[in-house]
Amino acid sequence: MAIVNVLAPTQPAVKQLIWGQAAPCGRATAGSVGYTSVGADPAGALPCPCACGSIRARLAKSYATTLVHASTNPYNAIPLMAENGSDDFGPSCEEHGRRYGIDRGGSYLLPIDGTERERLDVMHTMLKTARDSNAKLLHAPTTSLEPGTVALTGRRPRVMDLACGTGIWLLEMAETYPHAEFHGYDINRMAPLHLLPNIEIHCPVDIEQPWTGIPRDWDIIHLQLGLGAVKDWGSIYSRVRKHLKPGTGWFEGVEIDWQPRSNDGTLRPDSKLVRWWNEIAMRYQWLGYPINYSNTTAQALEKAKFREIQSREYMIPLSGWNTRSNRLHRSGIWCNIAMSAGVDRNFGLEAMSLRPITRVGPWPVEHIRRFCREAMAEASDSNIHAYFKLHYYYEKESFGRLQSYPEANREFRS
Repeated sequence: MAIVNVLAPTQPAVKQLIWGQAAPCGRATAGSVGYTSVGADPAGALPCPCACGSIRARLAKSYATTLVHASTNPYNAIPLMAENGSDDFGPSCEEHGRRYGIDRGGSYLLPIDGTERERLDVMHTMLKTARDSNAKLLHAPTTSLEPGTVALTGRRPRVMDLACGTGIWLLEMAETYPHAEFHGYDINRMAPLHLLPNIEIHCPVDIEQPWTGIPRDWDIIHLQLGLGAVKDWGSIYSRVRKHLKPGTGWFEGVEIDWQPRSNDGTLRPDSKLVRWWNEIAMRYQWLGYPINYSNTTAQALEKAKFREIQSREYMIPLSGWNTRSNRLHRSGIWCNIAMSAGVDRNFGLEAMSLRPITRVGPWPVEHIRRFCREAMAEASDSNIHAYFKLHYYYEKESFGRLQSYPEANREFRS
């Protein structure tokens, strides 16, 4: 599955999705290539002839209304980068048909090609869908970003996005708060070359090295999906706190606990999906970039001298199986898209797996891809009620205590 930009003469830019991948069982469906259109079922939402119960057939209506994203957002009008890695945003190399960065000795374990950029943008939409309706982009208070702040302080509010990726979070924040300054820092350039005037991208910047030249007194610092790319979280948290505006600056961290789980036993311990997680978690740990979520995050933040720490947890189903709420249902659909993009329906798992498994093992590449396909088939099975956990921490440099929100955890109950 690929995301393309289509400029219609009578409507704003429309981001659409090409359909045509196989059903969860791996069988292709006849006549399954086409484009979605507003208010219409996807052309590829045909039932698979076997008994797999294709999620795309069952959820055609949901996909039609959820995936077609119309917006006046200028980001939609920016062409996506070439899939073959010809978009030269920095030093890179090709491994196993994917494009990877070589800064920091090539230790960043995920691809940086066009396919990965598309996946990260879908992940961004998934994260917005999964969280509360009044906190789509940020849980931390945004009072410092309001228009009146400039008159009171004499300067524009400043927001830093660490490991900014494609820059899509920065772009949506910059549109929402046009009078604020937004700066993204990352080891590899994945953001488009032309964004809004109040956005600046700084690359290559290794956020685990001393922050030489990075100014202090930020109103908000944001870090999203750093697991698997950070060695020393304690050092990161300490630098973040020192660079926030004293007393009023906020930090927000957003991480997914990638360990798949189920509450009703439908995800068996010997399943391919569980084995996939065990295999990659071991390899990321061995390479020094743990991808497993730590339950001691709050303690690490306290050790970095954050004192007003608030946290939230959300469920992200791995498919649209959870219909208890529209939010859970839609976030599950988006998660399935992010993890199953590509002709083989496994680009999400493949992106997380190829480099670490080939470096520690190694397995043959085709073995890895087949393994990811099998794990993704289980993730797409509506009879397997698997989910990830989504964690938000937001805190500022002031005395307080850890606060949690038990009501946010009710969705984890069977």
